[in-house]
Amino acid sequence: SFGRRLQNVQGSGVNHTFGDVYGFNFQPLARQRARNQNRASFGVPKGQRVRRFEDGLSLVKRLWTEDSVSFESDYCRLDKVRLNIRPVQQPHPPILIGGGSRRILSLAARQADIVSFNMRSTPQGGMDPTSVTLQATQEKGEWVCQAAGERLPDLEFSILVPSASITSD
Repeated sequence: SFGRRLQNVQGSGVNHTFGDVYGFNFQPLARQRARNQNRASFGVPKGQRVRRFEDGLSLVKRLWTEDSVSFESDYCRLDKVRLNIRPVQQPHPPILIGGGSRRILSLAARQADIVSFNMRSTPQGGMDPTSVTLQATQEKGEWVCQAAGERLPDLEFSILVPSASITSD
């Protein structure tokens, strides 16, 4: 099916359908176990995950905005595909990309409408709490500013807050 092919392209697919709103999961999987499962499930070789994600995002944007789309890569081929159900929001629904690495945040700055600063994952599949310190978050903001260029004033930002405490201060 087309949905399954779309999953193969980007390792994700339609998450929710309600009314005229469609939710897509564009976020590359962060944890090691999820990465291994993703590669095993979809045959994504190590080192190609982000490139495929970026190609998939570009492809979905084209499907949302163009009458007919042809696309060919090492892992996917579409020939004059038409998307009959178009998003109500134009040119497309807001796209949020979240991550903790320079590579993903730079991609988000170039392609997303909303950039989410998240905790960075470790090679062992855990989360690195030092990646959400004030200094680390400022560094992430600098990466986004550098990559966004003229798009920066149009970007929205989101941040993962792993825990919060209410005090009497």
